[in-house]
Amino acid sequence: MFGTFRGPMFVFTLAAAVAAVYLASSTDFIDVETYEPSPAVKSTVERCAVCHGAAGRSNDSRVPHLRAQNEDYLINQLRRFAQPGEADPPSPILRDLNAMRARRSRVMEAHAAGLDDGLIHGVARYYTELPCETESRAAASEPPAGLAWCNDCHAPAKVKDFSNVPSLNGQPADYLEAQLLAFKAVLAKAADGREDARFHHFMSRSVSTISDARIREVAEYFSQQACTR
Repeated sequence: MFGTFRGPMFVFTLAAAVAAVYLASSTDFIDVETYEPSPAVKSTVERCAVCHGAAGRSNDSRVPHLRAQNEDYLINQLRRFAQPGEADPPSPILRDLNAMRARRSRVMEAHAAGLDDGLIHGVARYYTELPCETESRAAASEPPAGLAWCNDCHAPAKVKDFSNVPSLNGQPADYLEAQLLAFKAVLAKAADGREDARFHHFMSRSVSTISDARIREVAEYFSQQACTR
């Protein structure tokens, strides 16, 4: 059932090339060697901490941790929230969904409104530099049967290869489950008007045939993995 989606390296290689063109390099805005958060960045992350935690680790299972997250991924998501309504690059397979918003969150859109690119890059760098937590985890060694292809892109070593792919290790299971279900619902055209609607030209298709129970297994697997930088 899952054979169609095995080995998605070509798809993400192409996506990474598109992202490289779409995303400005963080070095255009900050000195990566001597980075010190500006007063504006510090003020912004103080507001972020209300939900995402002072150390980038949320206490709410529905809210993602931001510590040690992929910098370009954070930049891209903040841009989406700051400029809501922009769709992902067109996909021939999903042409009828091209006009759908790539991601929706009324809370995040309100907080990101007015952020310019310089501040977005500064906030992303701040969270990327935060360390992982140090507690030990009794992690599952293998992903759920038939879903090993998730690690083709989301394994720590692979995340480093794809600048716009998020690290999932150690994220709250409830948050991961909600995002996967949102990807799935969009493809099923069941998300019109939903606040949590989320469309991605690869992920929405990848999870379209996976059961909700299996999605929960994937979420729990990644939540049990140790955070890595």
